[in-house]
Amino acid sequence: MSLRHKLMEIPLMRNLFDVYLLLFRRQYLGGRFATCHSADFLNDSRFLRAYQVALKRGNPNYAWHVKIACWAATHANGLKGDFVECGVNRGSMTAAVIDYINWREDHRMFYLFDTFCGVVEQQITCDDKGAHSNHYEECYAEVFQYFSKWSNIKLVRGVIPESLGSVDISNVAYLSIDMNCALPEKAALEYFWPRMQHGGIILLDDYGWRGYENQKRIHDEFARSVGTEVLPLPTGQGIILAK
Repeated sequence: MSLRHKLMEIPLMRNLFDVYLLLFRRQYLGGRFATCHSADFLNDSRFLRAYQVALKRGNPNYAWHVKIACWAATHANGLKGDFVECGVNRGSMTAAVIDYINWREDHRMFYLFDTFCGVVEQQITCDDKGAHSNHYEECYAEVFQYFSKWSNIKLVRGVIPESLGSVDISNVAYLSIDMNCALPEKAALEYFWPRMQHGGIILLDDYGWRGYENQKRIHDEFARSVGTEVLPLPTGQGIILAK
């Protein structure tokens, strides 16, 4: 065994080597997440085009988060069922996804649920520590205008859970949840789970983020209640695969 391999057997040396790789061989940094592992999707023209769309819509330079959403949408695009996003704001992730998968006006719908003016104060508890970490402004008219070019993208303005029953959605292939507090996210999971296609994707945006532990708790509890578990991602997102 070489000296290098012997040194790597020492935990402290392995940790120092990891630090060295992150400082001097880093491939990606964004969204409070860094890695020395390959990030060659940043060289993919298809992804870069979609990511630029997200940036123009206000995405905060979180390329790997957008990549995860594009991957999830690509998987769901091979299934029957509609797309649903709960927590949209200005629609940066939606815009990237539809660009990446070349969204077409066919039988599939994309429903965008949001207040389009921020988090509902009455839904925030003392455990929802991250709920006030972002500033939101009224954006419904602008978002409506942007997505109006697609006849099969429908904005559903209102407060979840009350707004969930306002449209008839029976089959879902892709569900994105990003509402920054636990109550509406739990309601969305419970409402849409029976409507998820087998193999459908649920993407949880805030699953592992500091300050959003209350959401992680309800995500984990829900997953256990339906006999599965959340896949944690180093980006802070989580994925549930519908059974």
